[in-house]
Amino acid sequence: MPRIRCLQTSDVHLRADRPERRRALELVFDAVTAHSADVLLIAGDLFDRSCDAVVERAFVREITDPNGYDLCPRCALVLKSGQLTAHLSACSGVT
Repeated sequence: MPRIRCLQTSDVHLRADRPERRRALELVFDAVTAHSADVLLIAGDLFDRSCDAVVERAFVREITDPNGYDLCPRCALVLKSGQLTAHLSACSGVT
């Protein structure tokens, strides 16, 4: 039976005034690549507030774009968040 490598993080709470949270998420993506993960699960709140989703959407697009970030090409990104749907609806184009 093949193994599936999963990495999980949660409650990132991205905010423009907290750059260390961006860096922490970048380190998670680095770990995905380093460990050749098949799945990255981001649970909990990706953004701290709705206004942060609007401000942080370019960063989220950049880091989740496999062409823009050295993410393992076979890795599936799963976003499961309580506030994610509401925040993303405020950021048209972010999926």
